[in-house]
Amino acid sequence: MRPNVAGRPCFPGGHTYAERVTGASDTSSTKAAPSLPVRWANWLFRSRIDGKITVAQFPNLALGIFLACLVIGFALGAFAADASGLRSAVDVIGTLALIWWALDELIRGVNPWRRGLGLVVLAFVGGGLIRGVVG
Repeated sequence: MRPNVAGRPCFPGGHTYAERVTGASDTSSTKAAPSLPVRWANWLFRSRIDGKITVAQFPNLALGIFLACLVIGFALGAFAADASGLRSAVDVIGTLALIWWALDELIRGVNPWRRGLGLVVLAFVGGGLIRGVVG
């Protein structure tokens, strides 16, 4: 994005993010403002960085580590009966990677969807850890 006259980031055509989502600066056309569901979807999924719809992004190191640990843990459980210590280490690494991913999304997510997803995953993992310690 390039800065506009006021120094704020703008999209092609000179529109700011808010103008692009709401259609507020488009006074020359007879096009109606976006409907409520469209505005809601834009707010939820549109990246605050580049204005594109963003649901998931790859590559993601933390999520990749978690998925690798998931596959390795499954393989160890299915094919190696005496690998309980190694399986526990893989589970801990996978859980830490998932917490890392969730915190990263919660703090640096590019839109509310990504931040909310990080919060839900963090709550789910935290609940599982508490259930494992208490019960």
